[in-house]
Order: sequence, then structure tokens, then C-alpha cells
Amino acid sequence: MLPFPVTQPPAASSNHYGEHGEFRSPNSGFRVSYSTHYHRLGAETDSAVVPDRQIEPTWGEFRAELDPVLAWILSQRIGLNALDYAPDRE
Repeated sequence: MLPFPVTQPPAASSNHYGEHGEFRSPNSGFRVSYSTHYHRLGAETDSAVVPDRQIEPTWGEFRAELDPVLAWILSQRIGLNALDYAPDRE
């Protein structure tokens, strides 16, 4: 089985500035940090990396301490019913 993304899409684009440089302003002494490279991981119109399987947890699942993303992953790997998975409670 090959790995694939499962969850909600991230809010940010996959394209981003990274790798930084730094210098100190000679007059004020402030340290300035700046990006030195633009990482282009997708088309400019791409808003995010979209997962192969999108699962949006509900408030009810959160309150019940359920993790539907992990549950779905476990169900694919070992055949469990995804919504039957829940942590032990005291």
C-alpha cells in the first residue's frame, strides 16, 4: 500500500518563500531577516495540496474524543470499523 494524504486541505498554498538570509542594519542595529528562495511546488493557481481522502471531523466527534481521520486510516490497514475506534475512558 502506498502512502497518500488523508485529512483536510491546508489553508496555505504549497508555493511559498523559504530559505532565509539575515543582515543587521548599520544605523539602527536592527536585525533583518529575508527570504532568498521561492519554492514553487504547484501551479500559481493552486490554493493548496488537496488530500486524496478528505475527512472533516465534526464537533460531536471532537467532544466524544473520536479521531475520524486516524480511525479511517486504521480501518484501511487492519479492517476495523472506522467509527467504532475510540480511546478508553475512565
